Amino acid sequence: MKHVRVLALDPDLAAAYCARLFAGAGAHVVIVEPSRGSALRTAEPTLVDVNGNVRGALWEHLAAGSQSIVIDDDAHLDTLFRWADVVVSTCDGDADAAMRLRERVRRADPSTVHVVTSGFGLT
Repeated sequence: MKHVRVLALDPDLAAAYCARLFAGAGAHVVIVEPSRGSALRTAEPTLVDVNGNVRGALWEHLAAGSQSIVIDDDAHLDTLFRWADVVVSTCDGDADAAMRLRERVRRADPSTVHVVTSGFGLT
């Protein structure tokens, strides 16, 4: 998996775990976060580092081996979709939005695999 590039879009727990598995297998994983940061960064339980910064223990584990970038303007996403071999996203209960994102990923690069995580499926 050394040459596999994975893009995780503001992942929830399931999507972050999926990305972590890719990172653990040697893939180059980039997590895309909104400017407010991933909700996992401050999810309970939390840790406090030597500088007094509060960090979510889940984030520390799930983001290990990954890089993180902040994108507020999703116009850059198409470039990232072309870069990635795999895109990991979450459904958040909105199957239509997941399918629209899947089509956008395919338009950017038809060979990119899009993984959608969901607690209950898309239907």
